[in-house]
Amino acid sequence: MQRRNFMGQLAATFATSMLYGTAFGKVGYPEKAITIIVPTSPGGATDAVARLFAEQVGHKLNKPIVVENIPGAATLMAVRKAAAAKPDGYTLSVMANSFTAIPHVDKNARYKTSDFKGVSYLARSKMFLVVPAQSPHKSLQDLVTAARKSPAALTYASVGVGTSSHVPLEMLSQEAKIQLTQIPYKGITTAIPDVVAGRIDMMMGTGASTSALIKSGKLRALAVADTERLTHMPDVPTFAELGFGKVQYELYLGLMAPAQTPDAVLQTLSEAFESVKSNPSVIDRLTLLEQELPNMSSPAKFAQFLQQDEQRMRQILSK
Repeated sequence: MQRRNFMGQLAATFATSMLYGTAFGKVGYPEKAITIIVPTSPGGATDAVARLFAEQVGHKLNKPIVVENIPGAATLMAVRKAAAAKPDGYTLSVMANSFTAIPHVDKNARYKTSDFKGVSYLARSKMFLVVPAQSPHKSLQDLVTAARKSPAALTYASVGVGTSSHVPLEMLSQEAKIQLTQIPYKGITTAIPDVVAGRIDMMMGTGASTSALIKSGKLRALAVADTERLTHMPDVPTFAELGFGKVQYELYLGLMAPAQTPDAVLQTLSEAFESVKSNPSVIDRLTLLEQELPNMSSPAKFAQFLQQDEQRMRQILSK
């Protein structure tokens, strides 16, 4: 991801922030610190993006924003706590793709997407399939051939059914007609050492979690789950190029609030989070994390995106 990919959105985002104005807190909110629940361990992409926005928006609102990491149970521990929070704008959460997927694969999820309202679409990042550098599978076709020969013998690291570490490989399994075995982890950061060492055969990764290891030769990227090759990995083909066009998936990160949160509070939050997206330091940091700013800047558009994603996950995960 290069800086210029963000700059095209800078002017539009700045104009939006000017339209919003600078009168944050005009509804008497916030009057105290805000907590953002993150469903992953510290150190991953979700945590890094949450902390970046927490710092910047905290300055904007003149109140501290604290990040609380609650990993485990395929993000369910965090989501349930966020859903049960008082809807006053002081407990928010950063959700990823699993938010719309898990209710369709876990009857005991104990939450519905309607329990939340989207506040701001924070960032998105491409995902790719990686294997250990010493893996005998030099290409995606090698891996698929091996999986067909020995069903369920190949393993992949996963933080749970319905998460971004699972769904793209479920897409591949369905389209390639293969069986892979999930190995559960509390977080991708704890899984990476096992993949690097070859104890696990593969995993889906983002730039934030795997690019340095790919560049150092400890991991090998086999395919990108997107319609186009990545500019910083031009030699890595897309799944579509290799005959698996249905494997298209990117990690998105969105700020959510309990559904009954007052509209005036949601508006204040949305304005504050959208306004910092024009900050060059935010853009630079997202670039380093290989994250993109999304091309939507309103809660209504984000809500529509979430609805469409839920429909897609229902179709994939109900098979």
